[in-house]
Amino acid sequence: MNCPECNAIISNQATKCPSCGHVTGDSCPECGARRKSGENACAKCGFPRGGDPPRESQIRESATELATDLSDSVGSQSDELLAACIGPKNTDYYIRIFEKFRSGGGPASWNWPSFFLTIPWLLYRKMWGYTLLYWFGLPIGLVILMVTISEITQDVGVASSFYYLSYIFVAFVLVPVFANRLYFGHVNNKVEKARQKFESPTDQLREIHRVGGTGGAGAIVAVAFLVVAIIGILAAIAIPAYQDYTIRAQVSEGLSISSGAKAVVAGYIQDTGTFPPDNRTAGLESPNRITGQYVNRLVVVDGTIFVIYGKNANANIRGKSVVLTPVLSNQSFIGWDCYSTGIPNKWLPEACRGD
Repeated sequence: MNCPECNAIISNQATKCPSCGHVTGDSCPECGARRKSGENACAKCGFPRGGDPPRESQIRESATELATDLSDSVGSQSDELLAACIGPKNTDYYIRIFEKFRSGGGPASWNWPSFFLTIPWLLYRKMWGYTLLYWFGLPIGLVILMVTISEITQDVGVASSFYYLSYIFVAFVLVPVFANRLYFGHVNNKVEKARQKFESPTDQLREIHRVGGTGGAGAIVAVAFLVVAIIGILAAIAIPAYQDYTIRAQVSEGLSISSGAKAVVAGYIQDTGTFPPDNRTAGLESPNRITGQYVNRLVVVDGTIFVIYGKNANANIRGKSVVLTPVLSNQSFIGWDCYSTGIPNKWLPEACRGD
C-alpha cells in the first residue's frame, strides 16, 4: 500500500512509514489484529482504541440485534414469496389467515369460494392435485365404501343414503372448513421448493411467479359453471312450464272434438229419455273414426263420452281419457259433468278439475 503522507510504498502489515515516519496503524492489544490509524475500534474483536474491551453483555446485545435483523430480513423475504405465490387476488385475506396458522391457530376456518365453486377455486389457485382428488378420488372412495356397506348390510338403500350424505358432508362442510389450511400447505410447499432450488431472492421470486399465483383455467371453469347453472335454472323453470302448456293444448283438442258428440248424445237423451248405449245407437261414427292429432278415439258408453288420448299425445296423457257424463234434472238433460281419473288437474280445463 502507499503511505497517505508521502505516498511511499510500504508493507500492508507496517504500522509506520519507513520514509516519513507517519503512523499508519497499530496492533489490537486484545486480539493482535492490525488496526488502521483512523479506526476507533478493532474491526475483528471490537476492542476500543485507548479503552477497555467491550463487556460481554454488549457483545451479546450486538449479536442479538444482528440475529433480529437477519430474522426480520428472512421473514420479510418469506412474506414476499408467500404474497407472490398467492397472487394479486385476496392477498391480504390469505396472509392474515396464514399468520393465524403460523402462530399456532387451529386448522379450521371457512372459505366461501370453495363452498360455492370448489373445483373452479382449486383450479384458480393451481391446486392441481387436490382438484383431481376432489373430482375423481372423492367419488371413487365413497363408491368403494358404499359397496362395502352394501355387502355388510345387504341393503342398497342404506348404502346409497350413506354415499349421498357423505358426499354432501365432505363437499359442503369439510372442504370449505379446511380449504384455507390446505391452501396454506400448498403455498408453503411452493415457497420452500423455490428457496431450496435457488439461493438468490430474485431467482426465488421469479420461480414463484412461474409456478404460483392464480390460473386462468379456474376462472374459465367458474364462468362455465355459472353459465351452465343459469341455463339449468332457466331450463328447470321453462321446460316444465312449456310441457304443461302443450299438454293442456292437447287435452283441449279432445274437448273440442267431443263438442259434436255431446250435441248428438244430448239430443238422443232428450228425444228418448234414455242414454245411448254406444256410438252407433247415438248416431255417431265408430270410436276409431272420431280422432284428432292427439285423440285416439271417442267412445260412448250408456250416454257417457270417453275421450281417449293417443297418437301424437304427450306420454303423460297417452292412453288416458277425459270423461263427460250427462247430468239430468227431473229426467231432463241439463248439462255435462267433466272429469278425469288419470290426468292431473293442472292439465285439465277448469270445468273438468276435481276437488
